[in-house]
Amino acid sequence: MAFTHILMALAVCFLWGCNFIAIKYSYESFPPFASLTIRFILTLIPLIFFVPRPKCSWGLLFKISLFQWIGQFGMSYSAIYLGLTPGLTALLLQSHIIFTLLISIFFYQYKPQMIELLGICIAVLGFSLIGSQIDGAIFIGGFLCVLFAGLSIACSTMILRGQRNLNMFQIIIWSCIFPILPMYGLSWFFEGPQAVFEGFSKLTVNAGISLLYTAYFSTIVATPLWGILLKNYEPAKITPFMLLIPVFAMISSYFAFGETLTTTSILASALTIIGLFVNQLSRRLTNRFITAKESRIEKA
Repeated sequence: MAFTHILMALAVCFLWGCNFIAIKYSYESFPPFASLTIRFILTLIPLIFFVPRPKCSWGLLFKISLFQWIGQFGMSYSAIYLGLTPGLTALLLQSHIIFTLLISIFFYQYKPQMIELLGICIAVLGFSLIGSQIDGAIFIGGFLCVLFAGLSIACSTMILRGQRNLNMFQIIIWSCIFPILPMYGLSWFFEGPQAVFEGFSKLTVNAGISLLYTAYFSTIVATPLWGILLKNYEPAKITPFMLLIPVFAMISSYFAFGETLTTTSILASALTIIGLFVNQLSRRLTNRFITAKESRIEKA
């Protein structure tokens, strides 16, 4: 990878890692669905008046929105609101790697290597240990929410396969049309009809900055940068960088909220990261082997 692209990948992981801290800070004024309603409005307006619509169907935009915005953010915001720490939420979201593999196996006839499966087994052990440390129905609910968010990311990834010619920035802006009404409806039903407006009446500086951060830095800046990396490199080459997201989230959560981990949680986190790293490294080595083999065949 070019040095500038490595820096770009690190910047994206840092921005996404700190995003979990911003989410928690936004709860000083807004409950989760109200916060998401405002986030998508800020992302959409005024940029939609200046950004051309992407050259794809409305159906594709809706599917991206359903999984990338409604599924992922609706569940991850709920997980943090229910009490799961930002660091563990960021770590458990990496379950999308496991779900992506399972979807590839069952729906795309992908045949994983043994070392790839070994990595997944290690990661699942780490997730299981994390789950065993979570007590209470509310916290278990948050655990399940973030796993569902990971599944949503995996579904979104599969939908975006083969769509590299599309402008990611345009996709982001225009796909934000769809989640605003559903999020406001959920806020109205679960948080009360006045949740959005009451939040503005008690808006804190932390909450205001957090909303701007999630809408602009995390969504409008970081996501297109990641799209640029996906256009220039195979996913197997840049996906391992995503393992830095929970690291940045845990470090920033420690300084922001004093988040600490038990010895078991640290062990579980280490197992999860090692397992996912082994899984991603095995894909990269497999791709190199296939490329080298094809090159030898062509020369012959």
